[in-house]
Amino acid sequence: MHDKLLNHRYQIIEKIGGGGMALVYKAQDTLLNRVVAIKVLHKHFCNDEEFIRRFRREAEAAASLSHSNIVNIYDIGKTEEDYFIVMEYVEGKTLSQIINEEGPLDIDRTVEIAIQICEALEEAHKKGIVHRDIKPHNIIITADDRIKVADFGIAQAATSLTMTQPNSVLGSVHYSSPEQARGGFVDARSDLYSLGVVMYEMLTKQVPFQGENHITIALKHIQEPFLPPSQINPAIPKNLERIVSRALEKDTMQRYQSAEELRKDLELFYTKGQVSKETLRHNPGLLSRNAPTQIYPTVRRKAGGEQGSKTFSKKQKNKYLLWIVGGFAALVGVGIILLFTVPNLFYVPNVEVPDLIGKTLAEAQELLAKEKLSLSIIREEYSKELPAQSILYQDPAPKETVKQGRTVQVIVSRGPKIIKVEDVTNKPLRDAKVILNGQNLEIGKISYSYHPEIPAEYVIEQNPKNGTDVLEGTEVDLKVSKGSEEVLIEVPNFLNQPLDNVLKEIENLGLKVGRIDQQVNSTVQAGRVISQSVQPGEKVAAGKIIDLTVSKGELKRTTVNFEVPNGPESQKVQVKVITADGERIVYEQNHSPGDQINRVIEWSGETARIQVIIDGVVRSDNVVQ
Repeated sequence: MHDKLLNHRYQIIEKIGGGGMALVYKAQDTLLNRVVAIKVLHKHFCNDEEFIRRFRREAEAAASLSHSNIVNIYDIGKTEEDYFIVMEYVEGKTLSQIINEEGPLDIDRTVEIAIQICEALEEAHKKGIVHRDIKPHNIIITADDRIKVADFGIAQAATSLTMTQPNSVLGSVHYSSPEQARGGFVDARSDLYSLGVVMYEMLTKQVPFQGENHITIALKHIQEPFLPPSQINPAIPKNLERIVSRALEKDTMQRYQSAEELRKDLELFYTKGQVSKETLRHNPGLLSRNAPTQIYPTVRRKAGGEQGSKTFSKKQKNKYLLWIVGGFAALVGVGIILLFTVPNLFYVPNVEVPDLIGKTLAEAQELLAKEKLSLSIIREEYSKELPAQSILYQDPAPKETVKQGRTVQVIVSRGPKIIKVEDVTNKPLRDAKVILNGQNLEIGKISYSYHPEIPAEYVIEQNPKNGTDVLEGTEVDLKVSKGSEEVLIEVPNFLNQPLDNVLKEIENLGLKVGRIDQQVNSTVQAGRVISQSVQPGEKVAAGKIIDLTVSKGELKRTTVNFEVPNGPESQKVQVKVITADGERIVYEQNHSPGDQINRVIEWSGETARIQVIIDGVVRSDNVVQ
């Protein structure tokens, strides 16, 4: 994977981490010139179509989050081999590392970290995104103590894998809420429970529930009370322990109801050392557990002591005894009556929760009223499957047995989300895909055509067009440029035409001249074309190179007669011919003085210059025509 280029954009630098779901790499975004982190799914997940579908949906939803305490998701991509998420690269340590190195953390730092985590959860919960895997491993702390919460939305995609992937679940089950542990309905309050576990661990350097396997730990989350953190770390203030205890409530209705409520309690404690009245009412036992012993005054005895008792007359004693017997008989009678009537007064019958999924809100209220149950709306969510004002989720689940008077919590559909399509024309195709996927729109049909102005691989048109209101998940068709269309040029017949004219015509046609050779030809006048590399009538693209061969005219002959003059016994004799084509040595031999040289010289062109050279000295220089 090192040095690999993903999607022609992300240059892998090095591996920086990994887990049960994916490996994490540091990479360079070559398009935007920034360092990013890339989470690449393990190969065996890529073959699970349902997991991949859920993975893409949740990751795209999380990509809509933008907050200083949340690790941003920039892109979701796929190659032939891999699925990956491109995220903000954050330098720092995980909270897990900080706890291992420095834990237990001091009170102020614990509260500061918890407040920032709450702020991240507030932003996500507003958009209907539940993290489902809040734990120290997913919380990054920068050098300036800025908190970044990672992996929003990804845990939801892995929900179906947690009980079959032991390596991943053992790290997470310590932080799972009771409703997660029993496979029940999970909402934003589940994240608050997990944050309660994280606060507990920051304060004590240990989690509230431990066990040999994930089943044992899960059962403890559901059934067992936790050890108060102050019994592990006595330095924990009582009010902070109240906050942790309320966050760790097994009953969601007794827990903090929102990240905002928890944050405000933490801020109240941080600034004034106090907590809200609701938190005080929630766990008053914490107040009395270590309260100072109360000293009550002793009852004073009447003056005279035992002497006073002797003043009672016998009649008074009998009257007193009669009152005691009568009172006792009355109490017995009342007790018998209560024994048979009180159970009936306080008896609440069991009822079966009706199936509300898909019903309208009015229908759901009517069904619940018949069973003497009430309805509470948790929130509304967009849904492509169910129309507005229909029930998406319910807790307790259908057919579950509950007491009359129980409140059934529901999530109500807002109907399909309406999205205004962004303009992706004149943008690179890969950027257009990122923009549309970020809007939760699907890429439809991609067609290609030539365009005289728009570069290749840029979007020419889109359908639906920019600004159109469409449903979430709508396909957007794209027409992509292949670049400017190639114009084919028919090559003329250049044969027997003057070279100068041919060169001008080639340039005017948008073609290019290649190599020009010359050749003796007795039938074509010198300076005219006798062959061309591209045949006349052939159609070629602009810029095509054409090689030419030009006639040198017919071959001419001249006889050179020369006598070697007196001089050294051996003299080097050369005959040089100079024409418009250049110069060449046509004869070279050693001779003695008095030797006669008779040589026929061949040449072409209008004129030729013939030189006789002896030992490097020109002895004869004639121009012939």
